[in-house]
Amino acid sequence: MQSHVRLDPFDQLMLADARRGYPMCFHMDCAGSGPLDKQRFAAAVQTAALRHPRLRSRIAPGLFGSVWLPPDRDPSVEWIDADRSSAPDPWRPIDLRESSGVRFVGFGCEASEWRIVMTVHHAVCDGLAGAEFWGDAWTAYHGAVPAPFTPGRTPRSSEPGPVGRAPGWLAACREFAALVPAPLRARDHTHQAAPGGKHGFPYATLHLDAQRTALLRAAASDLGGTVNDAVLAATFGAAAEWNRRAGAGAGTRLRILMPASLRAPGERRPAANCMSYAFLDRRLDECQRPAELLASLAAASRWVQETGAAARFLDALAILARLPGALRAATRLPLCMSTVVASWVGNITRRMRAAVPVHDGRLAPGGVTLESFNAAPPIRPGTGMALAMIAYADGLSISALANRRRLGGDADGRFLQLVDEHLETLVTVAAIRCRAPALASPAGD
Repeated sequence: MQSHVRLDPFDQLMLADARRGYPMCFHMDCAGSGPLDKQRFAAAVQTAALRHPRLRSRIAPGLFGSVWLPPDRDPSVEWIDADRSSAPDPWRPIDLRESSGVRFVGFGCEASEWRIVMTVHHAVCDGLAGAEFWGDAWTAYHGAVPAPFTPGRTPRSSEPGPVGRAPGWLAACREFAALVPAPLRARDHTHQAAPGGKHGFPYATLHLDAQRTALLRAAASDLGGTVNDAVLAATFGAAAEWNRRAGAGAGTRLRILMPASLRAPGERRPAANCMSYAFLDRRLDECQRPAELLASLAAASRWVQETGAAARFLDALAILARLPGALRAATRLPLCMSTVVASWVGNITRRMRAAVPVHDGRLAPGGVTLESFNAAPPIRPGTGMALAMIAYADGLSISALANRRRLGGDADGRFLQLVDEHLETLVTVAAIRCRAPALASPAGD
């Protein structure tokens, strides 16, 4: 990386949006079993980071805005043992002026079962790049050579008709500003202290085993979508149910912010942000018809991918980034920009591309077994919940980071319970629809 490279508009937004109590950091954790060698892991992180200059760089003020300095800081690796009293807060913000934007914290790594959390400042890279770096780290831990960087394949071009074209950035801005979505409503009795103390995990996770994931995949396919579409539909349903119980009307508008990758298929590059945002809006009453909701979200997701609509968000950012202080001012507006954030990491084994053995669908580098992966995007003041979905070893994990200050210390678990119930509803609806033709056939047909 050249010295003093100016931040891209998306990086500038992530830097400007960080504030006290709401760090612009995402988390990705790995639970494992077997004897983890802590020194070997720390060395593997340093080795893997050599391929990713941003992970070793700091930020400094420049003449025309913040710039990346030459790489001079390795990602930090910390260990939390049984006596946590003197350990630093593993969830503290990351100061990009002083340190690398990546921190690893290991929990219980003296035992045969352990958990390691990677926390990344979002100005450094996005979640897909973070997953790829995880793969490089475990490859180095195993003593293997990481996969080479590749430019990816050129997507098949399609010429959408007038109805299918994405709006220009100005039209997209008007559409976005025309609707202010409803936040998740707080109720007085939900305000409880956040559980777990300073070392307690700030997010909760719902895990679907291989059998439930297969049932959900089949149901989503029967209803015309994917597992991602099903989780989006369940998230809308959960948000609608949450607000309905708090007295919201049928016309209440809800919005899910959905990160969208701008990488070419198969592309692999040094860690950076290569993404934008797409926004999905639905009325509360629309969220109460699960089959129709899933089908509409599947169509919207395909439209976003085929038209490149998410890039319009970056066009607007580029305009704001030219105006001093505009990005910071935009992030401080006292409005709800999205009801929920929902980030789909996908199959993390394919994302990581780690050159390590696989046993029973689980990665097994250097004598340990990686049992599960979870992730959580950053939460913003006006957004009630941030979800991330990861597929691994035929199962699916859905993690939720809640705005606990406003919604209460148990909000993440309660929201995931609603998501779980709506996923079950989708499976039931799909089963009923598949049986309906047989039930309706005349006897003897």
